[in-house]
Amino acid sequence: SRERDGVDIFPCGLIATSVFNDTFEFSQVMLHDNDSQMVWPSDYERFHNPEDYLERPNTLWLHERYPMLTDAARGVKSRRFVDWMFPSFF
Repeated sequence: SRERDGVDIFPCGLIATSVFNDTFEFSQVMLHDNDSQMVWPSDYERFHNPEDYLERPNTLWLHERYPMLTDAARGVKSRRFVDWMFPSFF
């Protein structure tokens, strides 16, 4: 992890710390973060919260930096976050 103002940042890295909040509105289409088709299962299974998740002192967690992306219960197991971490080649 990286450090900012004496606090560890998890997860760290260029993509994980640069989230954009582009908002799109669809009429009559429901999008859910728990939709298993949002990301490939193999990509989703690559991400895990650390064993001391939420208990490690002096750590700034993903849900604290980007509450619109995930919550404390999911952390990096958010399909939105996993999708963000694998940018499209288009």
